[in-house]
Amino acid sequence: MQHHLTRAQLENIVALGQDLLQKDPSFARIAIPFLHLLNAHPNHLKQYQAVFNKTSLIRKRVYNLAARQLLKARSLKAPVERTYGDALPENADILIVSHFLRKSDAANNADLYYGKVPGELEQAGVKTFTALINHSKLSWSEVAPSWQSNTSPRAILPRTLSYHEERDAARLLKAEADKLQTLAESSKDQVAARFYRAAAIDAGSPGSRTAIRIGRQIGELVSQLKPKLLITTFEGHSWERLAFANARIAKPGICCVGYHHAVLFPMQTAMLQSLDPEFDPEFGPVFDPDYILTAGDVTKHAFEKNSNYQAVPIRTFGSCRGSDGIEIARKPQQDKTCLVLPEGLISESLALIELAIKSAKLKPDVHFTIRLHPLITPEKLEKASKALKNLPDNMGWSTKSLEQDCKAARWAIYRGSSAILSAVLSGVQPIYYTMEKPELSIDPMKTLESWRVNVENEVGVVDHINKDLDIEPEQRAEQFEQAKHYCLQYFTPLQTNILRGIMEDDTSSKERTGKPDYSC
Repeated sequence: MQHHLTRAQLENIVALGQDLLQKDPSFARIAIPFLHLLNAHPNHLKQYQAVFNKTSLIRKRVYNLAARQLLKARSLKAPVERTYGDALPENADILIVSHFLRKSDAANNADLYYGKVPGELEQAGVKTFTALINHSKLSWSEVAPSWQSNTSPRAILPRTLSYHEERDAARLLKAEADKLQTLAESSKDQVAARFYRAAAIDAGSPGSRTAIRIGRQIGELVSQLKPKLLITTFEGHSWERLAFANARIAKPGICCVGYHHAVLFPMQTAMLQSLDPEFDPEFGPVFDPDYILTAGDVTKHAFEKNSNYQAVPIRTFGSCRGSDGIEIARKPQQDKTCLVLPEGLISESLALIELAIKSAKLKPDVHFTIRLHPLITPEKLEKASKALKNLPDNMGWSTKSLEQDCKAARWAIYRGSSAILSAVLSGVQPIYYTMEKPELSIDPMKTLESWRVNVENEVGVVDHINKDLDIEPEQRAEQFEQAKHYCLQYFTPLQTNILRGIMEDDTSSKERTGKPDYSC
C-alpha cells in the first residue's frame, strides 16, 4: 500500500517519540501531534513517510506557513467571547469536553459522544457544563440560528484566542522547534535525525497550535467553574494531555477522566502510554488521566492488556452507540444484497467502492449498496473518480437509514468504519477488505474469531459470497450468535452512575502540593 510502514518501523517511531516526551515533558513538546502515534491507520501514517523514505518536507513547511498567516489574520479579529452558545453557569460539578462536527449538531438534544448523560446528571442534581471543540470550521454566526439549549448547558470553544495569546503560543512552539532542529543536526542516527526534523516542522503546524489553545481554554473553564471532575474524549491526541495538565494547574486536586469512545485500531500507542513515568502517589499524575473509561468491555480488556499506566483504574462506561434502540436480529439476514461501509475519508471511500464495482461486475445477481459516511457525498467522490458516475446496474447509493440498509443486506464490505458493529447486530456478515499486511489491519473487529471474513480483492469477495450461499443455515446462525455477543460487548449501553460514583468516591480530589512547574 502507498503509505505502508512495517511494524518495526512503527515501533521505532513510538520509541523516538516517547523518548522525547519523557526527557523534556514541556507543554510545547507535548503539544506536537507528530510525537504521539495515534494508530496504524493509513491516513494517519502518511506523515511518517518522511522518516524512512526521505520524502520532501517542503510542502508541509509551506502549508504550515500559510496556516499560520491565516490564523494570525483570524486572531486579529478575535472576539471578546471565550465561548459561544449557552451562558457559563457560576459553577459546575463536572466539566465535559466533547466535539462539534457539523451544523446539525447545534440542534441535537443528545451529545454525539456522551448521549443523554449530561441531562441525566442534571436531573440527578449534578451540575454539568459541556465544552465543544469546533471541528466544523463554521463561524458562530453560521451556527447561531440553529442553536438549541438543552437540559445541560453547553458551548462551543472559539477556534482562535486573542492575537497576543496566539502570538505567545507561536513563540513557545518556535522555541521548541529550534530545540528539535538542534537535536536533528547533532544526531548520528539518520532515521532519528529525520524524525527530529519532521517533529520540528510539526511544531509549527495548526495541530500543535490547536493543542496549546484547547489546553488553555480548558484550564480557563476549570478556573471559572471549579468542577470536581473533568472528562474528555481520550484517543491519544496531544490536546488531551494538555487539557489534563492545565486543569490541574487551574484547580489542584481535580479528578481528570479520559473516555475512549472510538473503535480499536492497531498500534494505538499514544493513548496507552503514560507520560508521567515517575509517578508520585502523593501528588498524582500531570499529563495522565486519573481514570480511564471505555465504551465497552472489549476496549476495557485492550487497555488492561496493553497500557502501561501505573495506577489508573479502568472502567466500562458504555457508549451511545450501544445496543439501546437497535433492533438486534435473532438470525442472520438472507437477502442477496451487499452493503459497502466506508469511513469518512475520500481515499478509504474510493478504495472500498472500487472494490465493490469490480465485485458487482463479477456477481450481477447480487446488489451492492454504497452507504457513505455523513461527511462524504457522492458528488465529492465523483469529482475524485469518474468511474463512480457510471455504476453497474446492480449497484447504487443508499438513501435509507443504517438500520434499514442492514435489514436488507446479507453481507457488508468494510475497513475501519464503526458502522460494521451495528450491521453485525442486525444480522449482516462482515467482509473486511485487506489492503496491507495483517499486523497493520485497521479492522475494528480484528479479535472476532468467527463470522468475519478477510478478502484481498474482488475475486475473494465473490468467492466468499458463493461459498456463503451454500452454507447450511444452522452453521451461519451459530457463527452469527458468537459475533453478536462480541459486538454487544464492544459498545455497551451508557452508565451515568459511573461518573457519579467517580465524583463521589475519588480519592484524588484532595488538595495536592508541590506541583511540578510545567506551566507554559
